[in-house]
Amino acid sequence: MKKVLLLIMSTVILTVLLSGCNENGDGNQNSVYVEIGERLFMTQIMDIIGNYDHYIGRTVRYEGVFEKLEYFGDGDPLAFVFRRGPGCCGDDGFGGFMVVWEDNDADFPENDDWVEVVGTFGIVEIDGLAFRSVFLSSLTVLETRGEEFVWS
Repeated sequence: MKKVLLLIMSTVILTVLLSGCNENGDGNQNSVYVEIGERLFMTQIMDIIGNYDHYIGRTVRYEGVFEKLEYFGDGDPLAFVFRRGPGCCGDDGFGGFMVVWEDNDADFPENDDWVEVVGTFGIVEIDGLAFRSVFLSSLTVLETRGEEFVWS
């Protein structure tokens, strides 16, 4: 009985671990599709930031709040898609990434629009600073908003 239970538990654990990633077919680790969902949003963001070298080049999909910011008044504005969460003083933190278009003349959504991001992880250097970014394949404004404040 213990062997059967151990076999079942091992199978369930292996199935859960393998179902977290979706290979695009070529078997290359960098081709794994990353889905950042509502549940554990901040946990996934922190894992990606902490292990960013392992994610560069991978395709990602997530939803969040769009925000365009002027970068000290020079050059093109910077765009971010993020969700709010825990920070140093309660709910003043956020997690997400800078988003980058191949075409700098692309139309920006409105600030505070809820959007879906699809793109690949990469690095953008601005004035000697490296930003963990998503190079966009698509950015779609959505009618239905998800959870803007996430805690895990």
